[in-house]
Amino acid sequence: MARPKTPRLNRAMIVDAALELVSSSKGLTMPGLADKLGVSVSSVYHHVRNRTELVELIRGRIAGREFGDLDRNGPWRTVLATWLREYRSAFSPYPDLVRLLIGQTISAPEVLEQYEYIAGVIIAAGFPREEALPVIMVLDSFALGSALDLSAPDEIWAANPTEHAHLTTAIAAAPAEVVARADAAFEYGLRCLLDGLAFRLGETPTATT
Repeated sequence: MARPKTPRLNRAMIVDAALELVSSSKGLTMPGLADKLGVSVSSVYHHVRNRTELVELIRGRIAGREFGDLDRNGPWRTVLATWLREYRSAFSPYPDLVRLLIGQTISAPEVLEQYEYIAGVIIAAGFPREEALPVIMVLDSFALGSALDLSAPDEIWAANPTEHAHLTTAIAAAPAEVVARADAAFEYGLRCLLDGLAFRLGETPTATT
């Protein structure tokens, strides 16, 4: 029998299905992925060697889709702020994926290119080379943590006004809806981080980023 002109399965289809699985919180397993695609597990392995490679394909897909509009000629603060906002936006729909991503070595070329560029921005801004990686790791942790915040419930703290007066006051002063609250916290944290980095460089913090 002649082979079909169009393959039944390809990497793009596999990544699409994997992202749907992660979004549905069903967990990413190769048997589960094969079942969703309606193929055998061996068919999936014909295109993807293992789950590690699959996670890197997903990481690369998101990086390529969401991180393409960085202003490569802007001031370091603007570049880092744009990167962090897009980083958070890209991964916030996939909280379960975030946990997978931090558990393995980054090898996706699209993502390594992003980090290469960000490292260059940080070094060009004036940070010593030995501080470049700590800066990246702090920003990375902030972006991923902020992405996870968007999946939090509207009520995070079951505070009792009698026993937790200060916390109750703080909660009442913040936005009640989870996205608005998380966005406000992210932008506040972003300003604090960038102001702290500017102080480290001996620069004057700016009012906006």
